[in-house]
Amino acid sequence: MKFAGALVAGALLLSGCIHHNVVRNADHLYSSAEVERRAGREAAAALIYSAIVRKTGEALRAQPDSDWADEALLLLGQSRLRLGEYGESQAALVELGRRTEMPSLRIEADIYLGVLKEEVGEPVEALGLVNAALKAAEVEGEGAIGDEARAEAHLLRGRILLGRGQPDRAWWDLDRAVDADRDAAVVAGMERLQWAITSNDPDRTRLAVDALLADPRAGVRVDSMGVAMWAAADQWGARAAADLLAGTDSSTWARAARDRIGLDDSLGWFAAGEVARDHFGAGYLARGLFLAYADGSPGEPWVPKSLLAALEVSKEEGDRAWLRGRLEGHRESPYVLAAHGGTSAGFGELEEELQLRLKELANQ
Repeated sequence: MKFAGALVAGALLLSGCIHHNVVRNADHLYSSAEVERRAGREAAAALIYSAIVRKTGEALRAQPDSDWADEALLLLGQSRLRLGEYGESQAALVELGRRTEMPSLRIEADIYLGVLKEEVGEPVEALGLVNAALKAAEVEGEGAIGDEARAEAHLLRGRILLGRGQPDRAWWDLDRAVDADRDAAVVAGMERLQWAITSNDPDRTRLAVDALLADPRAGVRVDSMGVAMWAAADQWGARAAADLLAGTDSSTWARAARDRIGLDDSLGWFAAGEVARDHFGAGYLARGLFLAYADGSPGEPWVPKSLLAALEVSKEEGDRAWLRGRLEGHRESPYVLAAHGGTSAGFGELEEELQLRLKELANQ
């Protein structure tokens, strides 16, 4: 009997160790998932979060009252939050706050509840939760919560304050997020950039772009930067957007990322104009991109084609008259002659070369 009892006790101890290792491994997995999420690789991150939900759920069902259960609840709530499973996430985080005796875990639960509230459209509640959490962390003293949770809290408050039109206070919080966790720098930088563009603040936009270009880790967000630059072009014109990217040549980003965002070949502005016109129906943006190419490469033979394209999408007669005046300087261009029904020797050769150049750009 004693031997049998020892076997049972040993099995329970082994089971506890196994589940504790599962939670520890899940913690490492969560850090990996956050790296993927911040890099914009949402699909890869979702796979990891789903694995964490499965592993921590199994461990909690097996031993709901173990000494590691609170940590498992936090990981479960965080991962379900990232997956957009808000009801399940809230249930786990609220349960954690109710049962835990560890102030640090209670504070972190409130931080992620705040993130959840913001994502479901309740910024007032979110701000109340994050303010209370940061105050509680201050009372508990240095090291009361993890660096990632502290950064998350400041990012959250920074976003809310930006949404309220309080950029100075928000900038302070975004700086504190980076101080707490250097890996938050790119996320904070993108928050600054997106807010500055939508708020029509070109000075802060330039500061945000320069900071991102100076950070080698930001190269993974090149597609998000590209979208932001299109928004900047729509806001202030393509030439202004191009000027914002002047630092791409000296950026620490990988060459491929710089090529994708910087449009090193000026003909890229013309190609982007065609995309804006043909695929998005964005005539005003297309006009700006066509003019950016014409202004940036005045000696290229496709400038008249770009000016004609800008003329085609321009609606105001004053603008159209100005463009017709510019085209007067290209009267002998095969493109202008063809537009007026005249002979256009060399037109075919120019089009062939243009298509070849555009194909090379697309391959890049």
